[in-house]
Amino acid sequence: MYAGRNFSACLFIKRFLVDKKLLKIVLINILCLIVLFVGIECYFYIDTANFYKNKMGNNYAKYTLKKEPFENKFNYYFKEVMRKPVGLNYKKKPILFLGCSYAYGYYLTDEETISYKISKKAKRPIYNWACSAGGIQHAYYVIDKMPKIEPEPEYIFYIYMKDHLIRMYENRHELDISEYLLYKIKDGNLEKIDNRYNFIDNSFFLSRIKKKILNRYIKSKKAHKTFIEYTNFLKNEIKEKYPNSKFVIVIYDYMPQELIEGLKKNNIDIIYPQESKKFDYNNEKYKLPKERDYWQHPSGKAWDVMSDILIKEFHL
Repeated sequence: MYAGRNFSACLFIKRFLVDKKLLKIVLINILCLIVLFVGIECYFYIDTANFYKNKMGNNYAKYTLKKEPFENKFNYYFKEVMRKPVGLNYKKKPILFLGCSYAYGYYLTDEETISYKISKKAKRPIYNWACSAGGIQHAYYVIDKMPKIEPEPEYIFYIYMKDHLIRMYENRHELDISEYLLYKIKDGNLEKIDNRYNFIDNSFFLSRIKKKILNRYIKSKKAHKTFIEYTNFLKNEIKEKYPNSKFVIVIYDYMPQELIEGLKKNNIDIIYPQESKKFDYNNEKYKLPKERDYWQHPSGKAWDVMSDILIKEFHL
């Protein structure tokens, strides 16, 4: 029976190679698919470029399917735009903030940021190592790579927002010439993924499809487990570098209850002002106006309230 199938397959291949008409049809179909894909890819590239240009006033980079190493971006961009420490003249132990553009204070002056407000109110040195468009993996990276703070911080606050779940898996900025920082868990360790040549993530069209899938996946128990594992890696890295520092996750907007319970079971300290109704992130006064910031990042008024909450809760 198998010999018969093999014989039939051989006849088909032979006929395919000899039959020029059939070969021509196949090649034309392949060419049409390539042209269609390139056309769709160009459309999504132009659409994305125009979106960033209209909403943010810039166009990040030329089209490329090959990304530069993340290390280049960290050394020549993140370190340059990172908020400078404030309150270094104060004698209390310092505090360190980690997170994304929320913690960084996107579109805010230095005086409007969470780091500046707590420094002035609590009379403390404050460091802000937040990376715009970052996630939990970026917090781990900066603790590992940045020079050690002396004296060590009394508290290290990681400001979480809901997009951090999907950022564990996706290529955040398609127009960025650098790869997005991604890790995988291998043999009990975090191993950086070489994402420079990732065709799916670097394709504008395919990355849109992937994001739709990820929006459902991040609600799963497996995704929540991965975030908890990443958080444990971050906590352990902090413990190794700053053994006396207290690590706390500050939930800015929303976190699934299952994930909250999982973090607590792993002895990870959290504070959730939204849950206790001490803070309502949906209030428009706590958001930047849309005409100024399309994504409506937190306003200075939001950090006025959050700074008071943290100072009171942790006796800063």
